[in-house]
Amino acid sequence: MSGNGQPWRLATIVASQTALLTAVLFYFGWARTSTTFAYFGVDVSLLGFSTSDYLLRSVNSAFRPLLFVGLAGVVGTAIQQWLVAALEDDGDGSRRWLR
Repeated sequence: MSGNGQPWRLATIVASQTALLTAVLFYFGWARTSTTFAYFGVDVSLLGFSTSDYLLRSVNSAFRPLLFVGLAGVVGTAIQQWLVAALEDDGDGSRRWLR
């Protein structure tokens, strides 16, 4: 029975990550656009930007932070895997004290 829920689990994970990334990109796009037009004294709500406009405007602002978070995640995963391999029990209990 657990095999039947596997596609839904994967779809839920992908959908939630996509929604989170879209929300972050939307915020970065809105903040950048709002700040840019506020400099000129224009209220952004008057311009009628769509969601895709905000997402496209966020690319320049959000690329570096998202790249940094992604690289930190990859490095963190590599370090965690290395630590797990280094602290594995050899069978004689010599590394048990490290845990």
